[in-house]
Amino acid sequence: MTDCPLTPRQVECITLAADGYSQKRIAYALGLSFHTVSTYLRHARDVVGAGTETALVAMALRRGWIT
Repeated sequence: MTDCPLTPRQVECITLAADGYSQKRIAYALGLSFHTVSTYLRHARDVVGAGTETALVAMALRRGWIT
């Protein structure tokens, strides 16, 4: 991971989103509530300035934060 400003849990959620998981499915897979996953992804978007979850995933892929 290259100079990633995100938490490990945010990266984990983004990785699953990149694999096509919905927020509900991410929550189930990680044993979290839907609200918690939604908050992780919203805060991650805010940190990097991404407007959407799709933009967040694309940015994470381009910058090498996820593979």
